[in-house]
This record gives sequence, structure tokens and C-alpha cells, in this order.
Amino acid sequence: MDNPVAKTERVLSRYRRLWDDYFPTSQHSSTPVKLTACLTESAALWGATGGVIMLEVAGSNILEVSAVRGAALSRDTRIAPAPGSIIWECYSRGKQEMFESDGEDREILPGVLAGSAVCLPVLSGASVKGVYLLWSDESAHFGGLDLTGLALFAYYVAVLLEVDSLGERLGENLVIDPLTGLHNRRQFERRLRDEVLRASRYSINLSLVVFDVDHLEEYNSLCGYMLGNLALSDIATVFKKGAREVDVVARIGADEFGIILPETTRIGALRFADRLRSEVAAYPFPVSGQDESGSLTVCAGIANFPSSASDEVTLLANAYEALEQAQGQGPDNIKLFGETPSEGRPAE
Repeated sequence: MDNPVAKTERVLSRYRRLWDDYFPTSQHSSTPVKLTACLTESAALWGATGGVIMLEVAGSNILEVSAVRGAALSRDTRIAPAPGSIIWECYSRGKQEMFESDGEDREILPGVLAGSAVCLPVLSGASVKGVYLLWSDESAHFGGLDLTGLALFAYYVAVLLEVDSLGERLGENLVIDPLTGLHNRRQFERRLRDEVLRASRYSINLSLVVFDVDHLEEYNSLCGYMLGNLALSDIATVFKKGAREVDVVARIGADEFGIILPETTRIGALRFADRLRSEVAAYPFPVSGQDESGSLTVCAGIANFPSSASDEVTLLANAYEALEQAQGQGPDNIKLFGETPSEGRPAE
């Protein structure tokens, strides 16, 4: 048996190797591979028959298997820990738990009998995000071992989860316009491509509206860019509130907005755009140093798939062409690409 110093050196050596080979921020391995590597190292160090890493399903007391070794459990298996079980005690209390059998194995997971087990919480601050469980077929296996270093491996899992969470937030920021909170141009173009493919596949209508704020530079000159940015944010709010959940609302330029309307006809899009145009025109925008409010208006261009375009590039180009026509006829105007006289702006 290793003396305490030798065992500590082995634990630290394996732990350093885990970080070197499967560094949490590395893109060379997926999260499941990193979790499995972590579980494999700890199981070997403490002579475990098997082990499992289970992470909580947000908003519930259910745990999901994220890595497993030595058991016929598939990843993504969801388990509701039974009150009083070693997993429940560890998860609910946020503390290390251990059991040693008195000669009769205990079922610690569905289909998994163990003579002894140790369970550690995976912590994010004071919150328990999951559990790290090792077991052995032998009774009294873990009772005679120094388990201090095992906490390092649970810590590795916690760091990995934080890195993944940060990556998700950063990824979200890459597709969100910081001023308005809407989708940005990059995300808009991706969603437009996807929606056109879906509309083509199922032979359904898709409409696109492109808005441009009229005379925003004049408003900025009068009120300053701070109030100008606030006005853009307010317009974004009007658009977001006026859209359906399935619609895609994006800021696609300095003072341009695009709204993708799935399963919407030309006339439906025209009525939608005119309603938003009217709401913007009636909105009380602030004016610097004055008690009264100011006004801003928008122009809009509308194009439809498949009636006026066969792909997303043409659809966007046609919407912009209709927008230019609307702007050419004055502020606070709407044009439908290829419209007939009967399809003009709805009557007030």
C-alpha cells in the first residue's frame, strides 16, 4: 500500500495529467470525453469498480448521467434520487457522503449493486450542480482510503461546467445586438437562410420586412447620440412586442431592422408592417431639454417567398429594393415588392 506522501504524489500527478490532456477550455475534446477521462482517472486512483457523474436538470431534483464507467447506464439517463439514498443525501446537503455495507450489497443506481460507495457534490459557489459517485463491489473499500484528493476531480467537473456555461453566454453575445437586445445581422442572415429552406421544403409562405428609421441623423443632431441610441432601443421594443414568438426580429444596420415572418402572406406582412409603422409614428420619443416629446417614423420594404424570390439572397435584395421605393416617396411609407395598385398601404 502506498504511504500517504506517495499516494498524494500519485493523485497530483494524475490530476495534472488530466488538466494537461483535457484542459477545460480546449476545443480538441468534447465535454463528455473530458468528463469520462476525469472519471477514469479517479476510478483508477481509488480502485473503484465503477463511477458516474450526474448533473442536475435545471429546475428539478432530477439528475442526468453525463459520464459513466463500470455500469450498463447510458448517457442522458435521468434519475430521481430516492430520499435517504447516498446520492440524495450528497445532492441535497452539498456534502460528501459515504456508505459501507454490512455484508449485503445496496442498489445505489438502477441495476448497480455496491458494497461501498463515496459521493461528492459538484459545486458552483454554494449551489450543487451534480454529484460525483464512485463505488466498489467490496464492502469497507473506501473507509480505509484517504479520499481528500477526490475533491480535486469534483472540482475539475465544476470548472468544466463553468467553462461550458461561459462559452454558451459568449456564443449568445455573438448573435445579439448589444444596444437593442435583438438578433444581430449575422444571426439574422443565418435564420433567414434556415427559414427559406423550411418554407421551400414545406411549400409555405415566408415574408420579410426591412425597416429603416427616417431622418435619424437629424434626431441625433437635435438630441444627441445618447437619446438617439435610446430611440433605437425603444423602436426595437415596439417591434419585439408587435411580433409573434415565431418571428425573427433583428437589427441589421445602424438604423435598419429586419423581421422574418414565417408562414405569412404578402398581404399579411403588409398589414403587420403598417401596424408597426403606425405604432412607431405615435411613440413619444424624448427630446433633449424639453418637456414635450419628439417623433420618429420608419419606412418599410416587404418581399415574399416564393412569390417574388426563390432564395434568401434574392428575398433580402427585393425587400431592400422595396424599401428604397418607399423612401423615395417620402418618410413614413411602406412598399411591397412587385405590388399591384390594390396591394398598397392599408387605408387608415
